[in-house]
Amino acid sequence: MLSAYQARAAETEEGIAIEIWYVYTASMHQLVLKKWPSSKSYVFIRKWNQNFVKRRELKRGDKIGFYRDPYYSIFNFSVLERASAT
Repeated sequence: MLSAYQARAAETEEGIAIEIWYVYTASMHQLVLKKWPSSKSYVFIRKWNQNFVKRRELKRGDKIGFYRDPYYSIFNFSVLERASAT
């Protein structure tokens, strides 16, 4: 999903700025993608909690989707399914 340059940049201390298109509100956001060395996992940082988790009222168990649009070099984000309330 990432170019070789982006993958290397995500492994740096700063990470790499990534544009994310939120499908439902047709709005663009910029987050930082970083690869944690300890777990080898990619995570979004800087405003992920504010712009996505809180704003979209995401809860544990919600299913979200990301896909990268190679033509525009952006990620698309959507909430696929809300967790059932218990």
